[in-house]
Amino acid sequence: VEGSDVRPPVRALQVALRADPSSWPPPMSHANAHARMEWFLGRFGMEGLRSVLAGLATQGTIGRALQSAAGLSESELAEALPRDGFLVLNADDALLWKMNRDRPTAKRSYALDNGEADLRPTAISLAPHGGARFALADGTEVELQLLGRHNARNALAAILVGDHFEIPRAVAARALGSLRPQRHRLELFAHQGISVLDDAYNANPASMREALLLLSAIEVKGERRAVL
Repeated sequence: VEGSDVRPPVRALQVALRADPSSWPPPMSHANAHARMEWFLGRFGMEGLRSVLAGLATQGTIGRALQSAAGLSESELAEALPRDGFLVLNADDALLWKMNRDRPTAKRSYALDNGEADLRPTAISLAPHGGARFALADGTEVELQLLGRHNARNALAAILVGDHFEIPRAVAARALGSLRPQRHRLELFAHQGISVLDDAYNANPASMREALLLLSAIEVKGERRAVL
């Protein structure tokens, strides 16, 4: 976290965990969330947790600090690429774009909004139910069952990966159009005349923003209500 003393201990912890896989925390999932918390508290204690949060808070909002840490972590994946690796970069993420746009490795970028990206839609819209539809400069048209404008961005990333492995874009478009939302990940269903948009699997500020934007965009006959 820029300007704080949190980054060196985090780096040291990463080195220690890589050297000793047996010390890694349990994988992330709802089923073992309690086990992960027990692992963290067992390793650092409650005072350690309080110290980390206090250190982050003194440098600004915790959310901004965690965002910076996430950007650093994701950029480390790019740093780990072999020389013949290929980087697919989200140019709409200002932090990742700044940290990786000039990285000396083979790469392609995608975006909905950043005009500097290699791949952007020439047109994008949402269907009445919220599925994203977009077109590319080469004439490729993609219609997603996945809901929300942000999933068009995810689809662009998949298309660039397909380009790298010489998968025709028409084939990629059909495959992307066949995808359906996973449970509790922006699922739309009806119950007794009420449409319910279920995004209860997980939440962070960015995902909550996209869910609320989707809620405002879906065509409805009555009121819209968000339960947070």
